[in-house]
Amino acid sequence: MIEFAISRIILCICGVILLVSASGFMDIYKEQTESDMNEYLAEDIAEMLDSFWDSKTQKLSLDGSRILPSPEHALEVKSHTVTLKYKDHSVTKGTRFGLDFELDYGEIVSVAKPVIPRTRPRYGVSYP
Repeated sequence: MIEFAISRIILCICGVILLVSASGFMDIYKEQTESDMNEYLAEDIAEMLDSFWDSKTQKLSLDGSRILPSPEHALEVKSHTVTLKYKDHSVTKGTRFGLDFELDYGEIVSVAKPVIPRTRPRYGVSYP
């Protein structure tokens, strides 16, 4: 009878050790997954801003609660770079977008391209 009780105690100890080792692995996996998701998000935002910059649309409204996944995230676009900030981490991606702004979760920011006035063509040269 005592052997049965000792084997059950050893089995429980082994189970606890297995759970502790698995939880450490899961924490590392979660951090890596969050890091990858932030990397992809920053890249997607940079591509979206590039698409806007290359389009004929003059104004873009960005809603932070629709773009950013949580209140801990913030977006900063400055000097042709997109920086996604999350807690103490940040991810930076390049972009052709030429305006500067900051966006927090829950904010709405409207950006507009600068309007370049067109003048009449000189010497018979037409506009492209």
